[in-house]
Amino acid sequence: MESIALDFQPKTSFNIQFGRIAVPFGEFSNRVDPGSYKTGSAPLIYDMGRMAFGGRSAMNLGVLPLPYVDTGALVYGVRWLGEKIQVWYGVYGVAGLRGSNDLDWMAMRSIPYNDNNRVPAGGGRLALSYSANPGAFFGDANLGGSYTAGRYDKDAKLGYEIWAVDATLRFGKLLLRGEYASRKTDLDPNATGYPYALTDSWFKKDGFYAEAEVPLGGYLSAVYRYDQLRRVGTPLPGSVPELSADSRFRRHTGGVVITPAAALYVKLSWELWQTTDFGDFQTYHVGIGGAF
Repeated sequence: MESIALDFQPKTSFNIQFGRIAVPFGEFSNRVDPGSYKTGSAPLIYDMGRMAFGGRSAMNLGVLPLPYVDTGALVYGVRWLGEKIQVWYGVYGVAGLRGSNDLDWMAMRSIPYNDNNRVPAGGGRLALSYSANPGAFFGDANLGGSYTAGRYDKDAKLGYEIWAVDATLRFGKLLLRGEYASRKTDLDPNATGYPYALTDSWFKKDGFYAEAEVPLGGYLSAVYRYDQLRRVGTPLPGSVPELSADSRFRRHTGGVVITPAAALYVKLSWELWQTTDFGDFQTYHVGIGGAF
């Protein structure tokens, strides 16, 4: 997504960024470039347009598709607590997500990049990092939490609230990651065409991923990820008839990454999808990329 911002950096503990900023939500926001993660696809909770049955009439993508770029300002900084512990913080105010009776991700990527309701959204992220000694078996570790909330419709009556927690651990050459994210989104009680009675005027979407990476030599590494996405609540008017009030995706992903040169990589991935509403199926991925 289009991003341009100005940074004022008077010191490491206090910096200001404003413009079209990349909102810091979740650990995966640091690795959102396809060259920064080993699998052939992004986690379901953060998938940006490549999810099976991810159209607006079905699951409507994940909890918060990344990268999340928005118009606003971010205050951030880093503080060291001794020689091993580092704290990163970020607090921001942005235009916020947009939509009409659920979020419209295409509207977030379409000009004009303005606020549709003049009510700003806000949020923040806090991350705690431990730096291990070089060569230690128990390596670097990270723990983080993220939160954002706002109003998304033009009348500023419908709200959303999103939060996430994440952790990263390294044991020798084995790298482990995990993250959970949840979003509660208000629905328009006056809309017509819901397939079921609207008992609650909101729905919840949440999920997680857990993955492991390990190098298998100088040019090869392997990755396995298990992730899940769940949507609970009455489907929207116009949704596909298969979508139920409790829909869940589970996915197993295995893959290898070949790096024949420092600036070149090849990804090979296999995915097994298990869904409550759309059956079970498999997908395959072959990708190549690099820096030029």
